Amino acid sequence: MAETEDAKTTEEEEPKKKGVGLLVLIAGIVGGLAIGGGAVYFLTRNGGDEAAATDEEQAAPAEEEAGGEEGPAADLLIVRARRVAVPMIDGDLNVVGYMWVDLAFETDGPENQSYVSARVPALRDAFLRDLHSRRTTRTDRPGALDFDLVHERLEAATKATLGEGRVLAVRIINAQRVPK
Repeated sequence: MAETEDAKTTEEEEPKKKGVGLLVLIAGIVGGLAIGGGAVYFLTRNGGDEAAATDEEQAAPAEEEAGGEEGPAADLLIVRARRVAVPMIDGDLNVVGYMWVDLAFETDGPENQSYVSARVPALRDAFLRDLHSRRTTRTDRPGALDFDLVHERLEAATKATLGEGRVLAVRIINAQRVPK
């Protein structure tokens, strides 16, 4: 009978140990969250009176530093045009190669995005007509595309084709030389 009494006492002690361990675990988690929350609070506040400032009041200095212009925020949407062929024309109007250029048109709002998307073929036509008529390479490096010049001409062709205000900016996002 001595063996059965020892077995009963160990079986009764094990659940008590598991219950205490679970309570310690829960207390540790709650304590850790409290300490972490307090640390985040003290690290993110700016101190005294500045802590009472709203998000708008804190954002105002950033806008003033950016240029001081206040206007409605743009609903920036992108229209992409992949693989536009750009000839590399030197000063003598000889074609020395071609570049594939990927473009991104930044538009304000879904109406302008739809308008530009529907007119991408007209834009490609305007780009090809303009870029095949004049020099597109750099004067100091005849075999290299002059990205600044091409960018200016792409923006001018975009404004001439679509009108003012439809496209905020034309971005060259990728350029790759066409293999010979």
